[in-house]
Amino acid sequence: MVKPQYSILYFKENFLQHREEVGRFLREGKKVFWFGSQEEASQLKKMYEPFSKAFFLQAFSITNVEGEQDFDTVSIIDGVGIAQEQKQLVDWLEEKIPVFNAAQYRVEHAGIDSNIVVKASAGTGKTTVMVDRILYLMHTVPDLNMSEIYMITFTNEATNQMNNRLQEMLLKKYALTGNQKYLSWLEQQSQMHISTIDSLAYDLFRRFGTSVGFGRDLGIQPLERERKNLIKDILSDQLNDKKNIASQLGMNYSDAGKVIDAYWKELTRKGYTISEVLRKDWGDTEEGTIPSNFQRILKAVLKQFEGKYAQLKLEENAISINDLLFDFGHYLLEERLDCKGLGMKYLFVDEFQDTDATQIRTFARLVQTIHAKLFTVGDVKQSIYRFRLARPELFMEKYKSYSTEEAQEQRIDLHKNFRSREQVLESVNFIFRQIMGEDLGGITYDKDAALYPGASFPE
Repeated sequence: MVKPQYSILYFKENFLQHREEVGRFLREGKKVFWFGSQEEASQLKKMYEPFSKAFFLQAFSITNVEGEQDFDTVSIIDGVGIAQEQKQLVDWLEEKIPVFNAAQYRVEHAGIDSNIVVKASAGTGKTTVMVDRILYLMHTVPDLNMSEIYMITFTNEATNQMNNRLQEMLLKKYALTGNQKYLSWLEQQSQMHISTIDSLAYDLFRRFGTSVGFGRDLGIQPLERERKNLIKDILSDQLNDKKNIASQLGMNYSDAGKVIDAYWKELTRKGYTISEVLRKDWGDTEEGTIPSNFQRILKAVLKQFEGKYAQLKLEENAISINDLLFDFGHYLLEERLDCKGLGMKYLFVDEFQDTDATQIRTFARLVQTIHAKLFTVGDVKQSIYRFRLARPELFMEKYKSYSTEEAQEQRIDLHKNFRSREQVLESVNFIFRQIMGEDLGGITYDKDAALYPGASFPE
């Protein structure tokens, strides 16, 4: 038998023949899933109680479960075959053994070369499954270092939580096994890049911004005053000194500067470059009128502003926090920012439903450029950042374009909720079925979107 690197699933195997082997694998840091009789499951949990409490050993009874006789004895090593020859077995386990989280098992053991989208409803253990996925990769990808795994979160609190969960898991692994590699991984974990998207963009700008003219000591500055003054200077050059300003702009000089600045900020918030906007059809205005004149001046100001503002930032060797992702994304998309030396092999994106169009294009371009793999987690029902131009429908588009089968681009659903009682989930499902649809919430609330109980609670 091939020795597992990360996990082994025993189904109807000989208990006496394998019980000592189970202990050996656990002490090496492997996860063990056992499906056998109630007595076997109870004995294993008792023999290896610390591992069972840590969920490194999960033992289940399949005695008298309908359909058990239809499957042969098998051991599944590191999840190999669960999307192909063993798919029927895993589907059966998911249906008949509800305490076994088959969906988490699929996510955890998905192919190391796959891009993965996980739809994770509230309380389904998304943090746990991301931690488990990272450990699966560390065990199975040759020579992978934790510093080659990047993760984007949406808040500093989420960043701290993920760091803490990873550290707790590695310390627990070491405490139970005494295996020094977990201490080594713990040291590597301190170099792992878990951050907000703005922090990642700033870090990459400092490392690779020299390719567009920034220095390595790139600073963060507001640049508010400099930007507004630049707009006013360019605007002044476009005006006819012999004519009244209000007759040219329909407003005074100061207000016109504010309008143009607000217009530019709204464009960048929505992810548009000025070059893209200037190529659009602006509509017809009557020649010689104030609207026509203002439109002409606005286009002229914007056309000059884009290049001059970029040059100003290079000269100051600084960038504003509001420009970070926008500039990083567009330098990357225009192939002016060379990140090929980035040691990123996997990029995890949490709360993917709250990303906007610029962020999604940036992620896609980055992983494509450096040949990294993308792992995204989200749930359109939990999107809370539409006011910041989050586009949850883009998450659904990505999700629907991926295959449910093992593939280069694969999607997996997490449905089991571990926080709430069954009665609560039934009420939530009932309400959501009445009010949610493609036009409200961006999702049809059917059986695939519903929440199901994943834990039992004392009465």
